[in-house]
Amino acid sequence: MDLVVAGGGVTGAAVALDAASRGFAVALLEAADWASGASGRPVALVPAGAAGPLRAVAPHLARPVPVLRPSGRAALGAAAGALAGLLGVGGGAAAPRWLPPRAAAAALPGLRPEVLAAGAVRTRDARVDEARLALALVRTAAGYGARVLTRARVTGLLGPGGPVLGVGATDRTDGSAFRVRARAVVLALGAADLPGLPGPGARTTGAASLALLPGGAVPGRSAAVVGTPGGELSLVPADGRWALATTGAGTGLAGLLDLAALVLRRPPAEEEVLGVHASTVAARERGTPAPGLVLLRGIPLAEVRGAAAEAVDDATAGLPGVPPSRTAHLPLVGARGVDAVHPLPPGLPAGTSERLRARHGDGAVEVLDLVRDDPTLGRPLPGAPGVLAAEVVHAVTAEGALDLRDVLLRRARMPRPTAAAARAAAALAAGPLGWDDGRVAREVAATLPASR
Repeated sequence: MDLVVAGGGVTGAAVALDAASRGFAVALLEAADWASGASGRPVALVPAGAAGPLRAVAPHLARPVPVLRPSGRAALGAAAGALAGLLGVGGGAAAPRWLPPRAAAAALPGLRPEVLAAGAVRTRDARVDEARLALALVRTAAGYGARVLTRARVTGLLGPGGPVLGVGATDRTDGSAFRVRARAVVLALGAADLPGLPGPGARTTGAASLALLPGGAVPGRSAAVVGTPGGELSLVPADGRWALATTGAGTGLAGLLDLAALVLRRPPAEEEVLGVHASTVAARERGTPAPGLVLLRGIPLAEVRGAAAEAVDDATAGLPGVPPSRTAHLPLVGARGVDAVHPLPPGLPAGTSERLRARHGDGAVEVLDLVRDDPTLGRPLPGAPGVLAAEVVHAVTAEGALDLRDVLLRRARMPRPTAAAARAAAALAAGPLGWDDGRVAREVAATLPASR
């Protein structure tokens, strides 16, 4: 093995893809499910300068969205200059635009007037489902020959006191231990610590909080990023809901709602919250703490591709004939022919085509093929009109889901599954995964409390 990557979030998956697409033999190990940690946010913003390159390789996952950043007109010049530098152009259609207070309020009337008293700079960013982006990176890496494995916890490094020669790991499905030997190791474990890691342990910046709100909770269609005393607060519309998020240190749900009260005309009540995503965020770290070992974590989403390419360069330094990175223009799974998912089987719910494209891209064809083979799979899950039964089957047969939480929370993006939906999904997953009645009952019981 040339390279083993520990950590199956967006960063680790990007490293695995970069290395595999260059022709290296790569193993990617994840202790839980893909993007089950900090990368699991259902909605994240990518700034305008990085949005274009991401849309070029994953147009179905990087959806354009106008974003207001409350600020005086004087800030427009700095914003335009920064964007032009990122794009290497002089502005044009992508250039930021300053909106006076009245126009800014019309774009997002849910914000308090005093927040927009000096107007706002509007940019054209992208909103991204990080978990599905990580999954697309993993599946693309696997297509280039990477060996990818979940429920494989890295427990230590091989070769203590000298060059790192691989990792020791535990298979969490049966408790067995195994080793993966490699020329180099990239640790992309997020905020997780690894015993025996040279240098200081993992440093964190606090808890990232995100709450999903109903679509009617905030009037308006534009996203917003607002500075508050407790940290930057983002408000993003996505899939008929709003995502309210901050990376302020130590901010739980109560703190997040307190920040929202400073920004919104009508602050949301806790009982309105549809779901919460909270995780510990790693401080930014990148380096080579030992020969054969590269450390990479805390990388902003907009910088992941470049950081992954540099990590592979570092891990393969000294090898002859190392090809350059290819990922800047490498389409991810789902990106080809993103609009070519017609004709649809008869009887599907309204809006199915657009929703499947947004979630699966051209992979929607795989879901629809399941429906053609078994028309009963074209029915939505009970109490979940936005999720087809076929998507549950697809999650466990094509997307690597191994339990009900993988299916409902990270593949189908149901923040609060109903009991009926959980039971129906478990019954669908049982056959492909070989569950008996007892396992089905345990999966349902384990999923519902965690979703409340």
